Amino acid sequence: APERPYSLSGGYDQRVWFDRTELSPRDAQFGLMGASFAIVFWASGNVMVSKVPMGGLQIAFWRILLGAVVYTAAVYISGRRMTWAYLKRSAPTGIAISFEIAVFFVAIFPGNIAQWVDGVDAFGLDTDSKRFTRLLFQPVLVAWALWATGASGLARRRR
Repeated sequence: APERPYSLSGGYDQRVWFDRTELSPRDAQFGLMGASFAIVFWASGNVMVSKVPMGGLQIAFWRILLGAVVYTAAVYISGRRMTWAYLKRSAPTGIAISFEIAVFFVAIFPGNIAQWVDGVDAFGLDTDSKRFTRLLFQPVLVAWALWATGASGLARRRR
């Protein structure tokens, strides 16, 4: 019989999304290698991108496409299948990334205001009207990132 999920509070709990299983040394080594490669490529990605003669939107498209292909290949090679249970287990990571994006948009907002006030040209925004239009859409981006986390639904349920 499969082991029931174990909660962090010390008892068995069906609501927890992960199984408490031991990794073999081989799996642990592969996991460490995978994490190491991810850190190195994530850290060096911006350096590589700065040398590529492409626009930001093109780079974002190719990075997302490459990530999807690599992830799909890894799942296929490992013999696993993409299931709803697997997606549910990965949901907390997606939520964390969405919060990170929302915080990023909020953090760069003062810099965007400064660019508009001081008339600094950057990222193809070479007029005050373009810089001001970006400021109008920044709250929309924050709302979008928070919507992607499901945070608005959580707030309504708590009331």
